[in-house]
Formats: sequence, C-alpha cells, structure tokens
Amino acid sequence: MLLKHSVFVITGANRGFGKTIAETIASKTKDTKTSLVLVGRDKSQLEQIDLNSGNVSCHYITEANLDGAKEAEDTVINQLNSLMKEWQDKDIAPITKAVLVNNAGSTGNLSKKVSDYTASEIQDYVNLNIASYISLVTGFIRLFNTGLINVTIVNISSLLAVQAFPNWGLYASGKSARDMLLKVVAKEERITNKRNYTQKWQMRYI
Repeated sequence: MLLKHSVFVITGANRGFGKTIAETIASKTKDTKTSLVLVGRDKSQLEQIDLNSGNVSCHYITEANLDGAKEAEDTVINQLNSLMKEWQDKDIAPITKAVLVNNAGSTGNLSKKVSDYTASEIQDYVNLNIASYISLVTGFIRLFNTGLINVTIVNISSLLAVQAFPNWGLYASGKSARDMLLKVVAKEERITNKRNYTQKWQMRYI
C-alpha cells in the first residue's frame, strides 16, 4: 500500500495566526507522514518554530518576498519546487495530499478613506495582497495538481470580502479578489477542496 505523505504549505507562519495553524496541524497529525513547509520573511523567527516529532517534519522557506508576483515565484514557489526535488532524490514517500494555507497579508492603513489613498500605497497593497497571492496559487497548482495528489487550497477570508465598512477599502478589495480567484480555480481545475475560513471562525484541522 502506498504510504501517505501530506504536505502543508503555510504562508505567514512565523507568528500569530499562521504559527497557530502550523502548531494545530502538527498536534493533530498521528499516523500520516506530514511535511510542514513554513513560509515567512523573518528567518530567525521562523526557524525557532520546531514542530519535528514522530511523523511530522518541519521545513522552512525563509526570507520570502511577497512584494509582487515575480518575487513570490522566485522566493517561494521556486524554493518549494527545489524542496520537492530534494525529497525525490532522498526517495521520501511520494506526496498524496498537498494543502496551501494562504495566511500572509496586510490590512492597509485603516485611518484612511478611499479618497485618501496614494497611488504608491495602492500599488504596494495590490502587489503584496493580490499579485503575490495569485502567483502563489498559480505556482502551487502547477506543482501539485498532477491528478495523483489530493489538492486543497485554504483561504483566510473575512466578512469584509462581502460587506462594506468605512476605512477598509484596500483590505476589502484584497479579500474579495482572493475569494473570487478561488471560485475561478474551482471552475477550472480538478482540485478536491477549496475552502474559505474567516478569521472569526474556529480553526479546524483539515
């Protein structure tokens, strides 16, 4: 029987909600070989998270740059591809399940109305919260959606994606764009699960 090997790629994993997600997955893993790939900007902070135990192995993509689509591809997707090749060379069990948990992002300046935004901050926000996100999803699908792997994409969404509130223009735009992207993916790809969790929901093991 084929040994099951689950891979969880978690962005923004060095602290806060992303770190909690990683710790929760590690604590729930029992019999399945599980590789946690923790993605973050801060190398020293990220490498302090040691979740290696039993069937769980922890890997790190440090100094991730999500300031644009190309940057995300170069510093995250290409590093993930190299890690997969390393596993193949070491004859590690083939991947049977791959999960992307997209947690990285920012709120933007919540003191401003839409009329107060500058062109520069709009561009920076879109690069970090939309362009890099699309690049990560695109690259993840290309790497794992081979027809042999159960693929799941988890999106950390928000009520702001569907309901308007003053001063949340950039954040709401980013969340709406992410949600719609995964709806398109659901129509295009044969991916088993597309799930959205708002931050007020209880974290559940997948």
